[in-house]
Amino acid sequence: GYQQSAKPIGRPAGAQGAPQNDDAKKWQHAYLELQQERQQMAHQLQQRMQERQSYIQERGRLQELLSKEQEQNNLQAAELRQRMEWLQKENTRLQQQLMRSQLQESAKDSEVATVKRVVMEKAMLLDKELQ
Repeated sequence: GYQQSAKPIGRPAGAQGAPQNDDAKKWQHAYLELQQERQQMAHQLQQRMQERQSYIQERGRLQELLSKEQEQNNLQAAELRQRMEWLQKENTRLQQQLMRSQLQESAKDSEVATVKRVVMEKAMLLDKELQ
């Protein structure tokens, strides 16, 4: 396993004076940079987690909105289908009524023609008798 030595890190055995101080400063500076980087990464992680949570909430809101819109569209489609069915039935009823009316008119026209013919015949007979 790993055992920590009693010697300070960065100090070679037997070294003394200024080089030890420089090494210590280098290690301290490196440590501080790593600490800053760790803090920045922790901050970035926190921001990304907040963004993720925000996206999750937005997705939920949009899914709910989509669901409501789909429900409204389904209701409107059902209403339109019912309206269309009613209009088709009404159209059929009106077409039948028109056909009956045309038949009645045709029959009346035929009766009128017959009456006119009879009246004309009688008028001609009267004219002959009067002459």
